[in-house]
Amino acid sequence: MTPAWALFGLLAITAVAAALQFHRRRQQAKLLGRLAQQWEMHYSRVDRFQLGRRMANPLPQPGAADLRVVDVLFATHHHRHLYLFTIQYSLGALTGVHRHARAAAISEPVRRGAIQEAAPMQLTLAPENLPLIQQYQSLHDSVA
Repeated sequence: MTPAWALFGLLAITAVAAALQFHRRRQQAKLLGRLAQQWEMHYSRVDRFQLGRRMANPLPQPGAADLRVVDVLFATHHHRHLYLFTIQYSLGALTGVHRHARAAAISEPVRRGAIQEAAPMQLTLAPENLPLIQQYQSLHDSVA
């Protein structure tokens, strides 16, 4: 096999993997959008509320790094803001870094008028043994 064919093969494998990842991500976004409609919530693929920055103690796992919040479902019910989202983080150092994703929830009171100091948020994590969509459903059932 010539180097040109090896390069072509690697590029083809990379393109197929990227297409599969794009398709899986799009399907997950559609499903979460439908869940948001069903639960009378709104859906955003990005963290427009800066939840990742606002959490005082993001995760109970020691050593969690590179925290990212995506796929946010949000609503205001009974004078409280409710956020359901995917929290992505990295764990590990010596034996290799592994990326994890779990559904999480935050509920906070609605603040009106003058800007107030942000109160620490209580983070609720879904059981990690469930698939991600079922984690969202579990959290919604427990916090809504």
